[in-house]
Amino acid sequence: MLLRVLRGFLRARLGAPVPVVLCHQLTLRCNLRCPFCPFWRRPAGGELSTEEVRRILEEGARLGCAIYTVWGGEPLLRDDLKECLRHARRCGMRTYVITNGVLWRRVEEVAPHLDYLSVSIDGTREVYRRLRGAELKHALRSVRVAREHGVKVGINCVVCEANLGELEKLVRLAHRLGAGISFEPVHPFEEVPAEVWEELGIRSRERYEAAVDRVIALKRQGFRVLNSFTYLEMMKRLKPGFTCAVHSLMLHLDAEGRVVTCFGGAGSLKERTLAELWRCGEMEEARRRQRECIGCLFSGYAEASLLYALHPEVVLNTLRILRG
Repeated sequence: MLLRVLRGFLRARLGAPVPVVLCHQLTLRCNLRCPFCPFWRRPAGGELSTEEVRRILEEGARLGCAIYTVWGGEPLLRDDLKECLRHARRCGMRTYVITNGVLWRRVEEVAPHLDYLSVSIDGTREVYRRLRGAELKHALRSVRVAREHGVKVGINCVVCEANLGELEKLVRLAHRLGAGISFEPVHPFEEVPAEVWEELGIRSRERYEAAVDRVIALKRQGFRVLNSFTYLEMMKRLKPGFTCAVHSLMLHLDAEGRVVTCFGGAGSLKERTLAELWRCGEMEEARRRQRECIGCLFSGYAEASLLYALHPEVVLNTLRILRG
């Protein structure tokens, strides 16, 4: 499986673009109301049926997709998530789920069909409760349940003004749980009210840079910080420093089966096949425009783009993560 992922990246880098990652926003429904998140604020439309998801997975496998990443909303709210993951595995893909982790019993149900679980945890106890509006114990239970089933687990932390004093605690918490941890700075989505950004946006640059420096030091000590050093230095400066390649590597589907890019929609799977959409004019235009983009600090986009560029430190960091 590792070889298939690496082969996909090399094909995308050296030949025609190949969607290594099929990134599926399976639902917009969510059981939390995190203040910095735009997705629960968007009107939830229809969702693809189980059969439609199966067909997409089969098309994705033929196209070269090696990873099926599911997110939301909260993907654990889909009753058929287990079947979707099982079918992705049948198609030869690694399965990744991004979740808030509150529904830990559902994690137990899907774990046999899961390769990697990313659980969003942005602080300990009171800070977590403030940012997520839930109790931390449920997310921690999801981490433990997944680990008991042999699933690789990463904690994902959105860094904001409210949790600058929590980052080292979270690195050490992840270590105790047998999980890795990744960080990225909060992003100002247009749907999020200005007052939320004023409260949670990074204002104390000196404290922020010191907190990221401490994360870098902990990674050097051997703690499983999943971000590359290259990304962490960009994150510290709050300044992207890479040429984006996300639309050469990832194919993004929304809950209704539309292929979306950073620059708009590219069409619907109800009208065209996945292969047709991947090669359509809108996707070609997105691939052209991404090279001119000033960039963002979404960690997945940055790390994938740096990997695409064969940045040596990022390649080595990715190999360590994939080997587990």
